Order: sequence, then C-alpha cells, then structure tokens
Amino acid sequence: MTKNHAQFSAVWFGSKCADWDQTSRDRRAQLSPIINYNVKFSDADECLDYIKTIQTESVVFIICDSQEQKTDANYLSFSTVVVYLYIYCFNKVKHEEWTLNKNYASKICGVFTDIDLILAKITDDAKLSLKKHFTIEYFSQV
Repeated sequence: MTKNHAQFSAVWFGSKCADWDQTSRDRRAQLSPIINYNVKFSDADECLDYIKTIQTESVVFIICDSQEQKTDANYLSFSTVVVYLYIYCFNKVKHEEWTLNKNYASKICGVFTDIDLILAKITDDAKLSLKKHFTIEYFSQV
C-alpha cells in the first residue's frame, strides 16, 4: 500500500467558527479520511502563527463569514502551504468580492453558505490533489 505523502490540514478561521454546534463539528469530522488535522481559530495572529509553523502538510483554509480578515488573506495567498481557500458565510453575495482580488483569487475554490456543500468540495479537491500527487510520484519512480 502506498503511503499518503500529501497530508492535509484544515484550518477554519473566523468568529463564526466558534459558534458551531455539535452537528457542525460532526460534519467536519467527516473530513477525517482525507484531512489529518482540523483546527479552528478566531484570533488572526494565532491563526497565522500556526500556519507559519506548518512545513510538510498542505493547508485547506476556510474563512468563516469574516470581512475583517482580508488583509490576512493576502498573506495566505503567498504562503506555499495554503493550497486551497474556501469562504463559508451566511451572505454569499457580500463575500463573493473575495474572488475578485487578484492576490488570492486563484486559490479560492468557492464561496459557500451550506456546510454540506463546502465539505463535499473540500473532499473532492483533496482527492483530486492526492490523485495528481500519486500520478506524479508514480512517473517519477519509473
């Protein structure tokens, strides 16, 4: 069996993440087959400090209904460990402007108002990334 060299961490950031109920936590746990760590931050400095410590994993970053974190998203766009950015919010129209910013638009995988849809998208993107990783790894060994 091939070892999974492409590890993923899910970083959930924003004040709305702290308000999640048990059902939301259970749904996030559904990511465990592909996500090694699920961490949640409401403090921007703590979140960025955590991301700066990551060296071997790829980060799936989810911003939870938060306008004030746009400046931090600029850092995330240049971080090599952050491979995907997702916006989880209650007002899709308000947050779709994130996708227009050229600094990080290429990493944004969508703006979501439904937890099930964002979890499905994260799962699909991670599986596709793993498939690409294993294809590259296979051909580099041949």
